[in-house]
Amino acid sequence: MLLFNISYILKARDIKHHTKFFEKIGLSRSTASAYKTGRTAAISLNNLELICEALNCTPNDLMEFIPSPKQQEMPNHPLDPLNRQHKTQNLMQLLNALPFNKLQQAEELLKSL
Repeated sequence: MLLFNISYILKARDIKHHTKFFEKIGLSRSTASAYKTGRTAAISLNNLELICEALNCTPNDLMEFIPSPKQQEMPNHPLDPLNRQHKTQNLMQLLNALPFNKLQQAEELLKSL
């Protein structure tokens, strides 16, 4: 099943007030709620473009693939890169786990990207 999952990137971008974020880019509260909770079966290309521009991401970053049992048996499923079930740690957790003396190294690496 392919889902629109904006929660993943909102968390990665440390956006805690999703309704304010959506309103700031011109979307309604009801649209914000539907997108945030995943209760949407469709998203307009215009809204997708607004969200991608605001979050500096691609549409693939906003999609998540949850394979059915039948799809799990398929090796190299074309949507596997969108399967985020195994990616549970976020960046803040990783940074918080680093020894203090390694944080400067991490900062330099991030700046170079």
